[in-house]
Amino acid sequence: MNKSIMEAKCINSALWAAYGDALGFITELADPALVQKRYGSAKVFELRPWVKKVGGRMGGDANLPVGCYSDDTQLRLSTSRAISDNGYFDVESFAKIELPVWMSYALGAGRGTKEAAVNLIRRDVNWFSNFFNRKDLNYFDGGGNGAAMRIQPHIWSGIHRNSEDEIIIDVLQNSIATHGHPRGFLGAVFHAKCLYLSLRENKVPNPSDWFRIISDLVKVPVYFHRNLELKSFWLPAWEREKGQSIELAVDEIQGELNFLCELASDILFMENESIEQRYNKIVQKLGGFDPGTRGSGTVCAVISSALAWLCKDKSPHEAMVLAANTLQSDTDSIATMCGAILGGVNENKPPEFVMDYSYIEKEVTRILQFTGSGSRETFIYPDVSGWRAPKTQSEALVSVGGRLTLLGLGYVEPISEPIYGAGKSPQIWQWFKLEFGQTVLLKRAAIVPELSKENDMFNLDVNTRDKNMNTLNKSEYKSSVIKNKRDLDFGSNEYSYSKELSQKIDINELSSVAIKSGFDESIIGSHILLLIDKLESIEMAVAYSAIIAKARISRNNSTKR
Repeated sequence: MNKSIMEAKCINSALWAAYGDALGFITELADPALVQKRYGSAKVFELRPWVKKVGGRMGGDANLPVGCYSDDTQLRLSTSRAISDNGYFDVESFAKIELPVWMSYALGAGRGTKEAAVNLIRRDVNWFSNFFNRKDLNYFDGGGNGAAMRIQPHIWSGIHRNSEDEIIIDVLQNSIATHGHPRGFLGAVFHAKCLYLSLRENKVPNPSDWFRIISDLVKVPVYFHRNLELKSFWLPAWEREKGQSIELAVDEIQGELNFLCELASDILFMENESIEQRYNKIVQKLGGFDPGTRGSGTVCAVISSALAWLCKDKSPHEAMVLAANTLQSDTDSIATMCGAILGGVNENKPPEFVMDYSYIEKEVTRILQFTGSGSRETFIYPDVSGWRAPKTQSEALVSVGGRLTLLGLGYVEPISEPIYGAGKSPQIWQWFKLEFGQTVLLKRAAIVPELSKENDMFNLDVNTRDKNMNTLNKSEYKSSVIKNKRDLDFGSNEYSYSKELSQKIDINELSSVAIKSGFDESIIGSHILLLIDKLESIEMAVAYSAIIAKARISRNNSTKR
């Protein structure tokens, strides 16, 4: 397909996704009375400014501008920034910088994704070991749609390379940073494949396509076994915790998806009923109104695909309005995922401008201009090895050399007055504009702390970044290193690693996984073989063994006492 045509399709897909998010955000988890209060009428049909309470019971009332989007689009933009000019997805920076900082400006985020982001603040946690377990939130039970709704940029990245395999491994890495249940990461893969098909073949995937996509999911375990971090760190811990193989888990979710698609398919072809009636029946039958299942990654992925099919001959706007007005369903996530699919096959842009539409267009164009030649358009993050994420939401905004700065992302300019919560020491929020074009409602401290440039915890401003792109010390900024090889080689059963592999293998992280596993023999053995076979380093293998031995002896002595 002509590159300019594909670029137009991807931009439309991105804008309709953001539009659906903005429209559905108004009605998210709202009853008719709350919709009336927020919007001024019982049904939404266009973008309007509205007021949302932020910060809980003691929070404040924030004025949201026309076209304000929620966490769905926020996290898509975070994903997009983490994709370099050559298509490489810097999952480490996404997980350790983007997600923790996102907490300071998140709007409408789900509990599971927020908890995952909070846990990633810890220094001993990485994207492949984010095994949080707090109260009623457990990583391994995280099967929500928070991953599926944000993976769209991976499709932009892979669309010209004609490599669905590379797209899926990126989707899995992205998803696994926050979601440990197969519903979460397989729902994301299902949506990614539907979106990829719509853009490549210029068609809305039909039920037959859905079932073919589901059958293709049988290949997913291969991706886990052919990626360094997933095979050596994540998979052993996951299979031990779940008490089953990844192959069996995938098979179970394939069955679930088949069941959901069969239910939806039966209703789709009830031509004696209106589109609205059929859509409501699909949402009802698939559990889209049930608080326990409406946010499921699989449920949301199937419902959004079903809505896209129902409205394939209509304007995407009709689908967005229908999704947004189907109250007590996941209005914004369904609308945004459906908008991504329909936008890719529709020549018209949304009828209204969504917030930051120029920046959204710019990100799509940047990623599609894949050259692999070290373009200066790659977003540069602080060095992850020296990074310290803000421990609370209000700590992300600092002052650097007299300029307000959002840690990890760059300089910001205030565009509103502060918004105060209730109480003697009220929380404070304020709207800011990042230099690269994104608008954020930041939670901030009353007195913004001054941070020394020497701490290297802020990001360079756009102009400085452009001037210094060719002279940056690669050891200082990992994400600026152009990786010409992928961690995954689908042409063989062997790993294909970049020359930076040795920097990615940390024996402290390996030993931590082994110790937390209860000294699982298979995990320890796989780690030793990894160090021997891939690094050919006797020293690292011995050092790893020494750490394990010392920890084991200490554990045994403690037990004896």
